[in-house]
Amino acid sequence: MRRFFALFFSLTVLSVNAQNFRVEILNSADEIKLCPLDDYIFRVKALFNEEEVEAKFSWNFAEGSIFTTNEPFYEYRYKTGGTYKVSVKADYGDYSATAYQDVIVGIKPSFKKFSADKDNICLGEKITLSMPIKDSVTECFTAEYDLRRAVWSGRGVSATKEGVAECTPPEYGTTRYVFTIEDNFGCYYDTAVFMEVEKPSFQGATEPTVFIGDEINFESKTSWANSFIWDFGDKTPKENANTAPHAYYEQGIYQVIFEGISETGCVDRDTQTVKIVPRPLEVKEVNIFTPNGDGQNDVFTFFNPEDSFLKNGGLTQMPANIRSIKGKIYNSFGQTVYKWNEVETAVFGWDGTIDNKGNRECPPGTYFYDIIVYGKDGTHLKRSGTIFLYRSK
Repeated sequence: MRRFFALFFSLTVLSVNAQNFRVEILNSADEIKLCPLDDYIFRVKALFNEEEVEAKFSWNFAEGSIFTTNEPFYEYRYKTGGTYKVSVKADYGDYSATAYQDVIVGIKPSFKKFSADKDNICLGEKITLSMPIKDSVTECFTAEYDLRRAVWSGRGVSATKEGVAECTPPEYGTTRYVFTIEDNFGCYYDTAVFMEVEKPSFQGATEPTVFIGDEINFESKTSWANSFIWDFGDKTPKENANTAPHAYYEQGIYQVIFEGISETGCVDRDTQTVKIVPRPLEVKEVNIFTPNGDGQNDVFTFFNPEDSFLKNGGLTQMPANIRSIKGKIYNSFGQTVYKWNEVETAVFGWDGTIDNKGNRECPPGTYFYDIIVYGKDGTHLKRSGTIFLYRSK
């Protein structure tokens, strides 16, 4: 904070060359007290035989430079706090005289210890602003800072008490807060701090459309959240983790709702729309299988193992791109050994026994199949072919 001084005083002066010539710095006290960056006008007068005369003045403000003027005043600004001895030399013909003045400039406090509850916060969350400050001690004086008169200002700030205030930033983005404090010289100092209200966000689908059954890895990108709620919009149970993999098994457009919850209980949400479409219809090409119980290629199925949705011997989900399927397997005599009319049975496949009952093994050899598959994308396909059943001896 800057103040402008233009004061007239008088001070006893040291005269150098002659008793009938002297110079005075006009001042009301032995010391001038200033604030950093204050513009202060130092005024003098040169006297010869007690009559004011025009003279040349050389000013030294104890910062390494000398300024010369023919005017009986000089405006100066100290940027750094401390103590200074100002001198002004007056030259009048063959006469010269010098006067001195002590100046004390207040010291700006250190604002490096600003603290708040956290850096990024949830919209509507209340945080605490504080600014611990220590007095500045020099060899000549002590600059004291009165926290009782300190003030925090900005949007959503409560009253300041002992340098501490609470604030609730009102919108997303950066909000500026200013801390102002007064010292024992009447100088005011301030500093600005910035609080960031972070809008909740999450990473979801990376493509405009996602195939039925494909897993989407939802992940929170909200730094202030320490608990989470995911609603995927498909009536499945909600998830409560930072990352939440999820797959959709019905075509449609879904709104994913993510809620982040801060440590103090502040809740904010983000949403994302996900479009789910059927995968293009396809079935696996198979020409041999070995039902020997080794866990490798033990069944004849048109579905890839990774797409079969089998878990612990049970069917957890339908294949993502199949709406319905019909088919049969028969031997070289035209006898049907297995058939299916629904996706559930087709997923499990044929295990090489009559009707999949497990007690009547079909002999090794060539078998034939006919299938018709209807996809969720509205297409269908027919396929006929052969499969070789191999049993090791």
